[in-house]
Amino acid sequence: MSADTAAPLPNEWKPSFNPWVIAVSIMLATFMEVLDTSVANVSLPYIAGNLSASTDEATWVLTSYLLSNAIILPATNWLGQVFGRKRFLIGCIILFTFASALCGIAGSLGFLIMARVLQGAAACSLLGFGSLLAPRAQANDVRVGQPAPAATLVTLDGKRLSTPELTGHVVILTFWATWCVPCREELPLLSKYAAEHAAQGLSVLGFTLNTPDELDEVRAVARTLSFPVGFLAASSAPGYGRIWRIPVNFTIDRAGRLVDDGWKDRRPVWTQERLARIVTPLLEAK
Repeated sequence: MSADTAAPLPNEWKPSFNPWVIAVSIMLATFMEVLDTSVANVSLPYIAGNLSASTDEATWVLTSYLLSNAIILPATNWLGQVFGRKRFLIGCIILFTFASALCGIAGSLGFLIMARVLQGAAACSLLGFGSLLAPRAQANDVRVGQPAPAATLVTLDGKRLSTPELTGHVVILTFWATWCVPCREELPLLSKYAAEHAAQGLSVLGFTLNTPDELDEVRAVARTLSFPVGFLAASSAPGYGRIWRIPVNFTIDRAGRLVDDGWKDRRPVWTQERLARIVTPLLEAK
């Protein structure tokens, strides 16, 4: 095959959508939020006159918006993680549009203030989208088919388990927390699978995002698991980026190559079907 007709590399990443379309969509939404704020400031005397309110009373149209925005704004990054950044942004744009329509049909000052509270809450995603666009927990070293970044787990009893020392084993790195409901649902399944396939060379390392002051809760869960766990804060897994979403898992084959990148999984929770599809073939391969 000539160089001109060479097929793209199997691990070459390409965006699903044109980045310019995404950028323009975000810019338009942000522009509408800024425009709305400016229009409200300029129109305040006319709003007061049309609704038979004093200037001081009409000022609540601005104050309610800013207060609502200030309350929700610090939580935008967390909300983006909980609901997904795209769903959160789209939801806020829809709510912002709906609240704007309510502002347009408001016939009283009280109704307008209520609509402005909704509008300010929805606008938080547009003002705070810089935090939502912060680098995700995907590290450049994480490449399927390439050597997996080294990770070291410091277990609850102080032992150090490193992925380079587990070459020849199939290794699953799982990141979880006691307060993560999907994590608590997948851990028993993963524990059972790890126990059943330990003789075939399967090793699971569990990194918890809990803090050391939650040691008792972590120990209670650890006692039910067949694989070692430890605090991520005391361990080391820098090549996998900042762990912002859990559960997330990474699978490494016997040669130390990354087979499954948890950041690319749309449904990252382990199921019997996913384990059979991703991990079982690695265990059966010699």
